[in-house]
Amino acid sequence: MTIDDTWLGATVNDGSRDYIITGYQPNYLNGKIFSYEIEVI
Repeated sequence: MTIDDTWLGATVNDGSRDYIITGYQPNYLNGKIFSYEIEVI
């Protein structure tokens, strides 16, 4: 999966609510991207 600025403004639904992605932050492990945290409103 590739996460980039095209994700900003996207709508995510968890089954009961809609959220809009406002930002993201990569998490590194041993110098490589391990996961991402997304910021939503």
